[in-house]
Amino acid sequence: MNISNSNYWSASAASSRGMSGMVSGMDTESMVEQMLSATQKKIDDQKGLKQQTLWKQEIYRDMIQTINDFRTKFFNSSFDASASMNFASQAFFNSMKAAVKSGSGINVIGADSTALAGDIRVKVDQLAKEAQLKSQEGHSVSSNSVTGEAVDTQQLTEALGKQLTFKMKRSTSSVDVSVDLSSAKTPDDIARAINDAMSSAGFSDVKASNDGGLLVFKIPKGSTNSIAAVEGSQLAKKMAGLNGMKSVETSEGKTIRGTRAIDTQAALEFDVTLDGITKSIKLDNLTGAPSMDEVARAVTEKLDLTFGKGMLKAENVSGSLKFSFGEALSGEKGHSFRLTGKDLNEFGIRPGSSSQVSASTKLADLPGVSGGYYEFSINGVDFKFDNTQTVGELMDTINASGAGVKLSYSSLSDQFELKSSSSGKNFTIDIQQKTGNLLTKMFGDSVINPANQAATERLTTGSIAGTKLTQEFLDANIRFTVGGKEYTFSLPKRTEGQGDDKTDKPYTPEEFAEKFQE
Repeated sequence: MNISNSNYWSASAASSRGMSGMVSGMDTESMVEQMLSATQKKIDDQKGLKQQTLWKQEIYRDMIQTINDFRTKFFNSSFDASASMNFASQAFFNSMKAAVKSGSGINVIGADSTALAGDIRVKVDQLAKEAQLKSQEGHSVSSNSVTGEAVDTQQLTEALGKQLTFKMKRSTSSVDVSVDLSSAKTPDDIARAINDAMSSAGFSDVKASNDGGLLVFKIPKGSTNSIAAVEGSQLAKKMAGLNGMKSVETSEGKTIRGTRAIDTQAALEFDVTLDGITKSIKLDNLTGAPSMDEVARAVTEKLDLTFGKGMLKAENVSGSLKFSFGEALSGEKGHSFRLTGKDLNEFGIRPGSSSQVSASTKLADLPGVSGGYYEFSINGVDFKFDNTQTVGELMDTINASGAGVKLSYSSLSDQFELKSSSSGKNFTIDIQQKTGNLLTKMFGDSVINPANQAATERLTTGSIAGTKLTQEFLDANIRFTVGGKEYTFSLPKRTEGQGDDKTDKPYTPEEFAEKFQE
């Protein structure tokens, strides 16, 4: 066989590995490997050098990291570094080891290189803490009630009445048109009552109608008549849906629409939030022109139905509506309620009023606080407030001042707390009350024992600058020092009347001066 045939050779070269050697009887693989051995050696040598370079990089990296760690630990002189680990610091060569074996009151103890070797024990009699002033134990900062302004019968009638007054204008005059909605049972009845009143007053071209539950007025083009405004009680406006109006000019004239649906069953409403649970109170159980006693009974009835009997109650106190806790919660701590809704204005209650102190509580509403102006100083910094400012403004002003104290209020304990910003003997609280009794009512009337309240050498409260007495006092408690001896002057609360008629009897300025002289 001719093995050099080119066609046969070409076919054998394309076969699988080793086939050409088996066919030819020659070890072609070994021959190729021997021919390429010199080249392969160069490749293997370069791979070896590459691996050695990678190993050197890892060794250098580990060495650099070890050196950096050593330098960071023993030669770090940055601001927050430990001096006891710095070779350049004397503290590194301390010969005494300082340690606290028990207790966590002392956080830092040090011993320098001059300390003698031995076991030294430290007894801590009292740890330094911030000077603080808290409301006295049992003293209630919150009123636990909400009392509105006095409302007379006329005001109640206007608030609960169902009278609307349309301020009408002609080209040369203005006329008030009154409409009584008390007999209206349907939306059409309301439109009919308005049209009858308009016609009687000479405004027959002003037509009211019920359009899909909305009250609509139409005034023809060319008419000199117009509706300038609508007045009346909140209840009457709710019934007619006229808490607001929208006017549109058309080719036929002017169209005025109420912004809310007509509601012949409308009633005054407000929300009560008791311990975080908010429910709506709708006074649809009031009829005619009720007295404040009838209003209080109606409100209490709704509160019993909404929250459960005896949880909250309302009562008439000298013409003012007062909300307070009922028998079920009376005397218990940790409860609070809040009143919201603009209809409360009709009863003299400010919407947002709460039984508990909040940031929005006005200083005048803190229990027992009297007068319209308060002046005091804390650590030599003077503060001035009036009774229209809030507790939040009081706290923000004091905390942002340079007096070095922080004023806070805890709703859980219902107490104010005044605390120095730093602890130690030199951080004190020095209070001087100059005008008004705001601080006295915030922290209590009794004498405060500094040793039990603060780590400070001096803590004075209740000192009053000399001002002319111009107001009455329900009680008083004044502490003063004469010739190094302490004195306390007190006036207890006194009452007059019996039973439900029992009221506080204030001291006049003259009586105050007379008792003080005694």
